[in-house]
Amino acid sequence: MKEPRSRAAIGRHSKRKGASNELQVIRLLTPWWRQLEPEALFIRTPASGGWRHAGSFKARGDLLVDPGTCKLFPFSVEVKCREGWSDGLLFGRSESKRHVGDASPVWAWWKQCAKSAFADGLRPMLWFRKNHSPWYVMIETAVFDRLRLRGMSPPLVRFASPRHTVVLTHAQALWIPPRSFVTHCTALTEERLAASYGFEGRAR
Repeated sequence: MKEPRSRAAIGRHSKRKGASNELQVIRLLTPWWRQLEPEALFIRTPASGGWRHAGSFKARGDLLVDPGTCKLFPFSVEVKCREGWSDGLLFGRSESKRHVGDASPVWAWWKQCAKSAFADGLRPMLWFRKNHSPWYVMIETAVFDRLRLRGMSPPLVRFASPRHTVVLTHAQALWIPPRSFVTHCTALTEERLAASYGFEGRAR
């Protein structure tokens, strides 16, 4: 019979799991964004005590970017790989009569992502999944609707007020040319995101 793991061991496992998932997202983002900025470099945000090794890298949520090679990246990225939520309920594929998306921890992750993005004058991008499942990517509806790309398949789900988000597969998200995101993210005002989540004005 296995002995239960200590809290310290569980914490170490959780940190390793988080780091692994952040690196997976970096491996997906890097070749995609290099279509626009060929030398773009992303690294994961260091754990406590690791910031002294980050040099001049700029925080973008759970990731850091090199401001010298990745000048145009408009997102603050949060990465979540968690159990305990239903994709069937979130996307409206279950038999439940509850409203699509209700009672999902995904909304706490999105609010965290949005708040971090707003504080830095960026747009939120949430990468989330369960263990051993494909990645989903949540972005603002206002960004998605401005893209208007020919051949773009519909999002998996679109959430109305007060959430104003869409969820894409990671393949859908990475199909979109990076320059389109740059053009349409910079055209949006911070006030739209602030109003949706009740944030105060960003400190200047």
